[in-house]
Parts: sequence; structure tokens; C-alpha cells
Amino acid sequence: MAQKNFCGDIGFNRSSKLFSLEVKLGKKSFKFSKNENNNWFVKKSELKPDYLIALTSNYLFIIEWNTFSKIFIKRNKPEMITDNHKNSKSISEADLVEELKKENKNKCIFCLSE
Repeated sequence: MAQKNFCGDIGFNRSSKLFSLEVKLGKKSFKFSKNENNNWFVKKSELKPDYLIALTSNYLFIIEWNTFSKIFIKRNKPEMITDNHKNSKSISEADLVEELKKENKNKCIFCLSE
């Protein structure tokens, strides 16, 4: 099996640069795996996705990774996870909407109507 040379769920070349997306699904919130939590939020690895796409019951979020990362760290204060069966703390769609509005990033939020 070939090793992928990007982080996140989707990677593609854009103008000779590798571009990557992390995709999350959740009803009212979503979490990150142990490795994602430890590498992206605790160790703050240089290799990170470019954007987060998150789909919840009420919203579609398309957020530049650096903006999202700051919000996630502010809301959750991530700690190193050592248990292989644990995930990060979750972030709710309500918290994400609130923080994005504070940062005047409303363009990142798409409300899903019924």
C-alpha cells in the first residue's frame, strides 16, 4: 500500500502545491482521533490540513485550518491522549458558530435549511 504524502482526508495538487482537506461529520458536534489531536493540537506539527470541512445537522463549515485550530484550542485546551481508544474533546456547532462570528468569519458558515 502506498503511503500518502499529505495529512487530512483529501489531498490534491493545486498550482504545483499539495492542498489538503480534513473532513468531519457529526450531529451537533465532532471530534478528532487520538493521532489528529496529538499531532495537530498538542504537538502542533507543521504538517496540517489547509482547510476543515465539517458537516453537522444544521451547518456546513468550510474553514481555513489556522482559524479553526485557534478556535479548537481556545475552546478545548487539548491534552496529549495516550489511550488508543480515546478521541479528542468534541467541539459543538454552536461553539464554532459563536467563535466564527466573533472573528467576523461568517462566510465560513453555511446554514442548512430543511
